[in-house]
Amino acid sequence: VCRSLTADKFSTLDLLTALTDKSIISAGETKTEMRYFILETLRQFAAEKRLQRDEDETIRAAHFEYFLELAERTGNEVSQPDKQITSELLTNEIDNLRLALEYGAAENPPAFLRFCNALWQFWQSSGRLEEGRRNFENALAKNGDAPAESRVKTLQRLGGLMVLQCDYAGAARIYEDGLRLARDSKNKFYEARILANYGFTLVNLNEFVRAETLLGEGLEIFHRLKDEKGIAQILNGLGSLAFYRNDFGAASAFYAESLETYRRIEHQLNIIGLLQNLGTTEHLRRNLDEAENYLREAIQIAEKLGERRWLNQTRHVLGYVCNDKKDYAQALKFFTEALTLDEEIGGKNNAAHVFEGISCAAAARKDYFRALKLASVADHLREEIKVPRGETLQKYFESYWNSARQAVNPEDAARAVAEARAMSFDEAIEYALHSG
Repeated sequence: VCRSLTADKFSTLDLLTALTDKSIISAGETKTEMRYFILETLRQFAAEKRLQRDEDETIRAAHFEYFLELAERTGNEVSQPDKQITSELLTNEIDNLRLALEYGAAENPPAFLRFCNALWQFWQSSGRLEEGRRNFENALAKNGDAPAESRVKTLQRLGGLMVLQCDYAGAARIYEDGLRLARDSKNKFYEARILANYGFTLVNLNEFVRAETLLGEGLEIFHRLKDEKGIAQILNGLGSLAFYRNDFGAASAFYAESLETYRRIEHQLNIIGLLQNLGTTEHLRRNLDEAENYLREAIQIAEKLGERRWLNQTRHVLGYVCNDKKDYAQALKFFTEALTLDEEIGGKNNAAHVFEGISCAAAARKDYFRALKLASVADHLREEIKVPRGETLQKYFESYWNSARQAVNPEDAARAVAEARAMSFDEAIEYALHSG
């Protein structure tokens, strides 16, 4: 219920109680609050009456202001220890938030831009990447005359969502615009932040030389600013650069130094990310027990925070570790949990990794046709989302898939590929989850 222009808190509660007693609305308790619901027919009737009485604009404006204030008050809490409560609160209000955003985009573009920046971490952590991207793009289009600092911050966050969607080329274009704007405005903090994100993005595009240059420039600025969090972010980027260059020892050292800083400043989300990076690196170094310890700690923190995106990614990496430890039941458990969540949040890049993991588990159990079919599903998905498999991953998967190729006759292998390519994404998930 929006803050009324005339009613006080107690009269509003009395009104809700009376309406509930008369079954005009219904009440339900969530983990965070009591919520009230109105029948759709009554909702439509009320909307018509608002229009007839010329109250629609006043009420929609009040609704917008209420949910903008809620988003700005709670948005930053999504990265705090009580994040799960905040995330559940915003999830419960998702329909109201969307309605308010729609109004803001049409009637109040500057406040709409503020609204998007307030919801950025919620969109990211809940996996609503495409929704966040569409709103940010709309906000930037409608606020071409916004202050440079506001636009740079928004470009940085839009680029981050695009990276999570694996649209690295698109993110690079956004960061190029942001970097030019930050330099023009002489804002060194935002310049360094853009350099860190841009450098990481170029690593994923295999543009290693320029990535190293940008990360070095960002590190120099953050050192001058004495910004510990920024330094840790660059160290993480340098770790990723070393990882993609297959220098796993250097990658592990950069990640460990970054993790130490994030632990000191108690930044929980980045702690999860660094633990996953270290787990992935130690897995490829064949330090399986160490990898498992890092990944289980990451899962523990992600579960506590309700951080679905990191939880999902970490589960599939832990599935690989369990595979290599020949604990196939545990591997399939983690892969299944990850893919089930992929189905909910639409994470196709992570789904490709999970299809590959389940394929490896099938090959290890000598279910060779299934292994080849799921490998082809992953190949087809990677083609669709334009995220090729890296050399290191390819080498790892081939250690499982070669045995399947040798065991399956050419006709059946061709059939596995054809059937995989004919599947929709939903059919592929169904096959991976339920046919083994």
